[in-house]
Amino acid sequence: MTSRLDRLYHLLESGGQQQAVRKSAAVQIGELARSMPHEAPQLLQRLAKLLRSRSWDTRVAAGQAVLAISAALAGPDGNSRPPACQRVRPPTSDSLLLQFEELDFAKIVRTGARLLSSDAETVDETGVSQVDRASLEQRLGLDERVSSHLGGSRQLAGIEDDDLRLVGSSGKVYSTMSVESAVEFVRQDSRSRKRPAESEEDSASADAAAADSAAGAVKFAKLESIEEEDQGDDQKVKLETEEAEVKQSDSVSEKNQPEEDWVFAEFADSLVRDMWHQEWEVRHGVAVGLRELLRHHRRWLGRRPCQRDDDEESHHQRCVEDLSLRLLCTLALDQLSDFVSDEVIAPVRETCGQVLGLLSTELTQHQLGCVVSSLLCLSRQPHWMISYGGLLGIKYILASRPRDAADLLPRVYSEIFNHIAAAKDDDVMASALSALVPVSTELCNSLPDRLPQLVSTLWDLLARMDDLSPATNTILSLLTALQAGGVSPDQFTEAQLSNQLQTLLPFLYDSLRSVRETAGRAVAAFASAGCACGRLPPACLAAVLRHLYQRCLLEELPETRSAVRASLLKLLDDLSDKVGQLAEALLVVENVAEMLALATQPSRQEFLEDDPFSAADPAAPPATPGVILGRLATFESRRSGSVGGGSSSCSGGGGGGGLYIGGSSSLSDSVERREAVVLEARLFALEMLSSMCSAALRPAAAATAASAERGKLLAEKIRQLTGCYLVSKLATHRFVAGLFCSGLSEVSAAISGDDSNSVRQGLLRCLTEVVYFEESLLHFKQMQLDCRLLLGELKEAGASAALPNIGPVLSLEACKTLVGPAAAKLTAELRDRVAAQLSAASVSVDKCSALIGLLNMR
Repeated sequence: MTSRLDRLYHLLESGGQQQAVRKSAAVQIGELARSMPHEAPQLLQRLAKLLRSRSWDTRVAAGQAVLAISAALAGPDGNSRPPACQRVRPPTSDSLLLQFEELDFAKIVRTGARLLSSDAETVDETGVSQVDRASLEQRLGLDERVSSHLGGSRQLAGIEDDDLRLVGSSGKVYSTMSVESAVEFVRQDSRSRKRPAESEEDSASADAAAADSAAGAVKFAKLESIEEEDQGDDQKVKLETEEAEVKQSDSVSEKNQPEEDWVFAEFADSLVRDMWHQEWEVRHGVAVGLRELLRHHRRWLGRRPCQRDDDEESHHQRCVEDLSLRLLCTLALDQLSDFVSDEVIAPVRETCGQVLGLLSTELTQHQLGCVVSSLLCLSRQPHWMISYGGLLGIKYILASRPRDAADLLPRVYSEIFNHIAAAKDDDVMASALSALVPVSTELCNSLPDRLPQLVSTLWDLLARMDDLSPATNTILSLLTALQAGGVSPDQFTEAQLSNQLQTLLPFLYDSLRSVRETAGRAVAAFASAGCACGRLPPACLAAVLRHLYQRCLLEELPETRSAVRASLLKLLDDLSDKVGQLAEALLVVENVAEMLALATQPSRQEFLEDDPFSAADPAAPPATPGVILGRLATFESRRSGSVGGGSSSCSGGGGGGGLYIGGSSSLSDSVERREAVVLEARLFALEMLSSMCSAALRPAAAATAASAERGKLLAEKIRQLTGCYLVSKLATHRFVAGLFCSGLSEVSAAISGDDSNSVRQGLLRCLTEVVYFEESLLHFKQMQLDCRLLLGELKEAGASAALPNIGPVLSLEACKTLVGPAAAKLTAELRDRVAAQLSAASVSVDKCSALIGLLNMR
């Protein structure tokens, strides 16, 4: 029978696709650690196995459990010393910890083995393939039966691992040096170059550390006996182990008793030992575990309660330096990269960079300088994967130490800018760009003379980015961050601001979701800044409002739609004191009329270039999605320089398939699903349009006479538009107008009016009158045709007396009576003669009734 704890670990390991279940199990494990702190090492020991799982979800869930335990033991203020526990293994001596002075990263990159995925074949510790050994044993006739009689031992079979290793003519063994061997080789080479006195001191300290390590061992497993019991061809080997106390001399017995240590010490040591594992899943799980552990406990790394304060701080700094060096080696040598998404994914390097960023807060200024120098060394390497890892480390160092950004940026900016300007590799350029995003404000303050060149380079890069470039999103993010951080729009003329916005607007229709969301924020930010300085023409502001509205109407992803809506609301909030500009923008070339008309597009009808609601001014930015499609194709052809140009794939969701309300991906879904998607898109878009008009009509404290006049003109235009839509015979028109008016409740007095043609009277008429909407016209005609054919067949059969009194026009109620009560009174013989036509008429009546009911519900 499994315990509750076993079930929690089982949920972490196999919780399916339900991330909430795994996270809940992780939180409960953290609560157990809070209530029983002395059991934390055992809980962490079981989590260590899950961190090395091949399942991504399992590793992430195990990391969440580590975070829950570390948070539970961090104390109420997060700074309390965690509870101590007794170590089973002796602590690592300072002489065995890595130091910056002992390592040359250029040598490590040259001599160290590349850390790949190791999925192709299993390699043992000696570097000899198990497949090669099995193949050789088979060729020698050493099959399983012979091997079993030899005890199953490779040594008993007479084949050593060295026999299987290839040796060149010069005697050099062709095997890749492991990371551990490369680091030790560079370390020993560095020590051999020291002065003799230093070498003697290091040797003495190493001998003392070895003695401490041997004396500090508490238990060991001893091979007691091997009993062989032959039963036919089977052989049983029984291994019995027992625990034995280590014999200690009197001089060190008291010194090597089990001592208290940091509760996470052994768990952290086990993770560090596997940081250079050959399997990438293990490396990733180790990095995830360290990241979650160090969120709350990085200040206690290497500290032991039994130490004096000075010794404790010294050992802490040595441990921090050692772990930093190991993370740097992983950034240099890991080469696992995945290209399944819009940009490269390097899970091991990304997570190690995050751990290095967390750990950097514990580094001294000297150690921080060494880390930055090492990262710069990596970023200058010609191989893009190594350079990418170095830039990742720089990004997280800058993000984790914003107070030191003013000192760090002058050191790293030139290298980052060189990668941006060179644009040799999009992934490396994206990593360099992302390093500047979190410190954009500090960049504007510390290096103001470098900003014009950087901004100019970013706009040039953005103009020639292709559809699937991974750097597009980071360029947009950095431009937005720089604009918010201090790049004033006063530096640009009105024409430059207009050109910048026209460069940004097409990215609202990019094929990548992340680019569309970032483009929405960038467009809103630059429009707000342009209005603040008074250099944005009303036509440009009108284009911005129109494109944000269209993006929301065409978008098929709810998350992206919400992001675009948030960008527009932020823009309207920034323009709260400039209602005159907003009203003028909405009055440009019938802007409100165009946007309201776009919302009435049928759900399965594509927007075309010859839509009747195109912009009246040809010089103005495109007003409808159809015009956008044509303009954007030309833009993409010019920007990418591709042969043949080609049309841009800018559908409602950013993919191919044309422009539809709510996107084109749901066209193949059921009618109910498609209508739900379209309804959600219309609701979002009309809410945005109502917010625009409400902001423009809301009275301002310092409104001028001109702005008040523009507000009156806009109110009159809205009143006329809604009046026309409310008397329409199309249900969609009335539905859209009703939703639009409901969003104008705050400014209803400005648009209601007092005459019989007011918006209020129009809404009341819609509630009382009975209308056969034009959307049901086709089904209504088909219903009448089927019912008249049914009447003709019944008259030919001599059943005129049983028919109801029907006038010249077959209404829906009359048709229901015909196929319902009247048909029920027919004899069985008559029903059989008109069965086919009666069935067709019944289907037509049901379809027409359902459609009219749906339209009336709107």
